[in-house]
Amino acid sequence: MSNKKAPLTSRTELFCNKMAKAERIAVSESRRPHETMLANGYAKEAEELMKVDPDALELESGEVKAYSSTQSMYPLTEKPDAAAVESSIQRMELSGGAECLSIGIDTANSIGAKDTPERMLAHQMAACHKIAFSLMQEAEHLDFKHRLDANTASVIQARKLNSANRLMQTFQQSLLTLQKIRSGGKQHITVQHVQVNSGGQAIVAGGDAGRPKDERE
Repeated sequence: MSNKKAPLTSRTELFCNKMAKAERIAVSESRRPHETMLANGYAKEAEELMKVDPDALELESGEVKAYSSTQSMYPLTEKPDAAAVESSIQRMELSGGAECLSIGIDTANSIGAKDTPERMLAHQMAACHKIAFSLMQEAEHLDFKHRLDANTASVIQARKLNSANRLMQTFQQSLLTLQKIRSGGKQHITVQHVQVNSGGQAIVAGGDAGRPKDERE
């Protein structure tokens, strides 16, 4: 058997295949001793496939630069594995394809993304931001260079601006999602007790308490 390692981008797939073989043998009630040894061998090979040497990675912009010479980075973890590298490569390729890789990396650094889901959210926010502004620019410069009549041009402009608006709302919703993730979805309510002495008035911010009835009307 060759000792040559599989390409990095195929390690996760090989890992899943070997683990599937090991599990099929393990759940078999008629397995023989040598088959149990074979299953253990598959599991051990799968574990070796997912190992990555952290010392072989290069830090850049608060992240770890992957083996590829392209801009493929993934968040620094204590024990990064092949799946983390592959996930980052795919994420960077998708972000680069949308022409918002730099914005995505900067966003992830700015919000201090701690894990993969937060970095994925950062890249989604970057894509929303980039495409929204592109749509607004297209709407602004639509004019009549395509020989469109005024009504058609107005409809196209309105559609582009509406799409841009929805993307900006999605961006803002993503910020709220990030806040919810970090707070565990919990809401903190502060309850204040106000004691009013005889003849006094309680003042509630934004309310009508303490105001004469004729002023409230």
